[in-house]
Amino acid sequence: MVKPIYHLQPETGWMNDPNGPVFIDGKLHMFYQHNPFGASWGNMTWGHAVSPDMVFWKRLPHALKPDKDYDKDGVFSGCCVLRKGLPHIIYTGVRPEVVCLAIGNADASEFTKYEGNPILKGGYRYGWRDPYVLPNPNGGYLMLIGAGDNQGGFVEVYKSKDLISWTKDGDLTDCIGLDLHDEMWECPVMAVMQTNSSKIKGKDAVLFVSAVPDITVRAILGTFDGHKLLPLTNAIRMADLGDCVYAPNLVRHPDGRWIMYGWQRECGEEKDRAAQGWQGMLTLPREVSVKDGE
Repeated sequence: MVKPIYHLQPETGWMNDPNGPVFIDGKLHMFYQHNPFGASWGNMTWGHAVSPDMVFWKRLPHALKPDKDYDKDGVFSGCCVLRKGLPHIIYTGVRPEVVCLAIGNADASEFTKYEGNPILKGGYRYGWRDPYVLPNPNGGYLMLIGAGDNQGGFVEVYKSKDLISWTKDGDLTDCIGLDLHDEMWECPVMAVMQTNSSKIKGKDAVLFVSAVPDITVRAILGTFDGHKLLPLTNAIRMADLGDCVYAPNLVRHPDGRWIMYGWQRECGEEKDRAAQGWQGMLTLPREVSVKDGE
């Protein structure tokens, strides 16, 4: 099978969720879930690639490997944040699911796992994972975590001043208030418009969640008051009209635009897909904006 030219995909092995996209010195660094030992899911490792233009990519050595007690069963999805000039990866360690930290050098060519890992522990019946960090309008950082319990899927919010010590701030939103019946929400990411404003209260926002068990991506429109997403009437949209995109991630472009990448799943028989030696790719970049409630 001929590989696509413009879609980032692994040279060999399995790829799924895009993780921690971040701009460093004008270049986009993309991390992703990768199995370096086979073209089926397993051995979750953070692959790494960089692009000067979001079109052509250079693959780099793996950023994180499952080699500690707290992540030996998989280095699952997360995000990357610049703090004091250094990239900080915040990710899910398995198993059980915990939040972990790794700090890189200035050019993101090497990462060291924080000696105090895990930095946060939680857990619910259907899962608790995929941290996504954004600026706190009151200073410091907010972190979204996807979760699910007997009541359905929801997104928790934590806050921190230093990316290390986190305290619970509440729930961003949940299935119950939106009349949804998802068991869990994975990979929560949120674009808040005009985040350069010092008064973020009431800003347009769109939350993307990957819903289990339907394996679909929901876009939830609303306003963000610094703590909660206040959904609009009829807030729910499909993020994609097809069924091949899952676990999207967002990055703020240096020019202010919100850019989305997703995992483009493959269809067909598993044995045929695995036989080609690689599986999965990322979507092309998409610009996300909110206007008049759409």
